[in-house]
Amino acid sequence: MRLVSAAIMLSGLLAGLSVSADPGKPGQMLVDLQCAYSASGTDDIARFKHLMQGIGWEFEPNAQTDAGLKKLGMKRIRCINVDPLRGSYDANGKFIVAEDNPRFNAHIKTCRSIGAIPHIIIGLHMPKELVSTVTPSGENGKTAFGMTRNLRVGPNDFRLYRNYWIAFFEHVVITKGVDNAVFEIFNEPDIGGIITPTAPKPANGSAALYKDMFDLYKEIMAARREFEQLHPGKKLTVGGPALAWCYTFGFGPFNWSARFVRDCAEAKCPPDFIGVHFYGNVSELDGAGTSFYPTYREQVRALAGQRDKYLPGVPLQINEWGPSYYVDNSVSGQFNSTIVGAAWSLEYLHESLDLPVASMLYLTTTDLAKPRKSDGKRENVFGWCSLWLSSSLYPAMIPKVQYHAFEMVSRLRGERVLANKVGNVSVLAARGDNEVQLLLWNFKVDAPETGKVIDLTKPEKLDIVFRHAGEFFKSGRVAVKSETLSADSGDVVSVYLKSGKVDPAAAIPAPARFSEAAVENNILKITASIPKSGIQLVTIVDK
Repeated sequence: MRLVSAAIMLSGLLAGLSVSADPGKPGQMLVDLQCAYSASGTDDIARFKHLMQGIGWEFEPNAQTDAGLKKLGMKRIRCINVDPLRGSYDANGKFIVAEDNPRFNAHIKTCRSIGAIPHIIIGLHMPKELVSTVTPSGENGKTAFGMTRNLRVGPNDFRLYRNYWIAFFEHVVITKGVDNAVFEIFNEPDIGGIITPTAPKPANGSAALYKDMFDLYKEIMAARREFEQLHPGKKLTVGGPALAWCYTFGFGPFNWSARFVRDCAEAKCPPDFIGVHFYGNVSELDGAGTSFYPTYREQVRALAGQRDKYLPGVPLQINEWGPSYYVDNSVSGQFNSTIVGAAWSLEYLHESLDLPVASMLYLTTTDLAKPRKSDGKRENVFGWCSLWLSSSLYPAMIPKVQYHAFEMVSRLRGERVLANKVGNVSVLAARGDNEVQLLLWNFKVDAPETGKVIDLTKPEKLDIVFRHAGEFFKSGRVAVKSETLSADSGDVVSVYLKSGKVDPAAAIPAPARFSEAAVENNILKITASIPKSGIQLVTIVDK
């Protein structure tokens, strides 16, 4: 079988495929079943699934969510808001961790239940003994509504701070026996997501805030070294700093991700991975829009270039991602939960195939339920980048369309073969034992950082032509199964936005459509109808 890599222009190859009398006619997708193709230089199907198979664990999970995550093949679970661990310092300054840490224990239980690696976020908080509360004066610390907010400052003792992290590592690795845990220091420190030893907290993206962050990072890395000295043979995986990332590409005196890589090398405290976040409403994937920030590709390549200069070989990870960072019921937040966001997610995974990104973690498992201001009754917040509606409000878990899209990805198998994009419909084509699969998604949006996302797609009818079909489908006849996701099929949130009611039936995709086709002159021809922003999995099996 011929192998075509991303280094060869796909369009030039397709122009040479003599598969019909009019191979270049509009709406025709050509699939060469004898031409293996890789954009990544490795197994594209396995890599596409690998990039999908990581997620943050949040909000009231249960046995049903565990089963769903296991069905998707999730391999990495981001465990956030699990520190500080409960406990206290003894007379010698050693931190003694209490067993009563229900949220942390629940995270570890889920990871063990589904066989996933815990990706534990640390450095967000610290024991109460190390934190001081400062009442700000004047305008410092006032919220948007003019209310004064006390400031938390710490640590007030760096030796005790280091002892806490040694105890944290010991609790996870020694007491709990979680040898495969991954630790990531901080969560979006560039936009203020940390407690700092400076009062008042420096401005977001500033050099002063960066210095505070890096000082804390060095302390935690020092605790890591002490732990490994105390426990020979126990090696930790520790990285960071989980930057919001885009922010200091456009604001602040310097770019934090670039400075972090350089400073880690110079301070001889390199991370085991470099973690950053990305959301689709902040920056374009391919430069087609008018974002203030560099494109996703430009940002990855800029960071990879800095990494290659100072920390060669250290993996880059996207450890939080989704269509929009607005996780509310605004028009911006709706992008996360409808078919448009699901199509964006497939485009994002596909765009990442040939970039130096080692792994990714989708934002979270379930929506948040919170009290309404009007009557205090808890309601679902639909705008989360998540797979299910809140697990606490409904008798059974209600999947969002994103879950169904990921479930389609989880069923892909075999080897990628050459196929071309038609209009706004992208394709991932795979051939396995006795079957061919096409994952199709119709995607083009105008997604501003704030405001309504505009779907620029239209329904598409494709003529799909398979070359060398007779050599693959020996019987000469095939069965075709088409499964479609759209605003009307499997998208419970789109239906809710139109009707104002949560209908569990709307979360169920429409039944698969079945047809048959014949191979003629070594060519197979079928048609596919893709709705606006629709996603379709087509499976073709030899009869």
